[in-house]
Amino acid sequence: MEDRDRITIVVDDADLALSADDAARIRAVDRRIAIASRPGIPDRAQAPHGTRGRLVRIGRDGYQFDGAFIPAADGIDAAPRAEFAMHALLTAAKNGTPADLRDRTLLVVGLGVTGRRVVDLGSAFGMRVLAVNSTGYTDCPRIHTIRTPTFLGDLLPAAHDVVLALPADDTTRGMFGANALGRMRTDSVLVCIGSGAVLDDVALADALAEGRPAAAALDGFAAAMIDADSPMRRAANVSISSYDAGRGCGVTHRIVQDFLPHLHRYVRGEPLA
Repeated sequence: MEDRDRITIVVDDADLALSADDAARIRAVDRRIAIASRPGIPDRAQAPHGTRGRLVRIGRDGYQFDGAFIPAADGIDAAPRAEFAMHALLTAAKNGTPADLRDRTLLVVGLGVTGRRVVDLGSAFGMRVLAVNSTGYTDCPRIHTIRTPTFLGDLLPAAHDVVLALPADDTTRGMFGANALGRMRTDSVLVCIGSGAVLDDVALADALAEGRPAAAALDGFAAAMIDADSPMRRAANVSISSYDAGRGCGVTHRIVQDFLPHLHRYVRGEPLA
């Protein structure tokens, strides 16, 4: 086999460790395939082993086939992110004066795949679930009340626990600032498993100092969006995870499952989109 025929699969995220089984499934697609765990390879000239053939990249956000980028399936890491949120809520509920989650009201802001998973888990714990999304509509019977972001301030005083599961865009960036924080309960817990850019970190540091909310938890992905010298990083009642909640042990396997149909089309020369 000549170098120009080789297809090198580059695993572009250091935390995506392929199992032997997943690597074998990728290689089984075509005999020309080789796999390299070399994050950050910028171009073909620096491909592993001087490969002159084609490079295909696997990342957490999607897959690069020559000039075509295919996004990963929506919510591929939803389960571990939602479980991180529930772990944070359980930890907070059992610290200090113990409380049962079934006696608390949960507000989920953002009803993408991850937000809906949080709804499912909160409901399974017996929590009363409120939600905010862009339409103010849902067909989920586990949600007691749903509103658009305009009415976020009306729901916050009723929520013991608030989980932010939002991406950052023009409509959500900085959305959770001083006004929203000022509406939270003094016994409330705020968890962010979406983008940290949704939070006004200076306002949150001030709010935490005043005890409204009582505590906050951010996963590594959310925290990465917050400046290293932010006062929130020094707050005693905020927990900032050192890892991305989406790094559950099954995520890499689900990414490979999502990637394989695209790879099959690629080696057959079929359209990718």
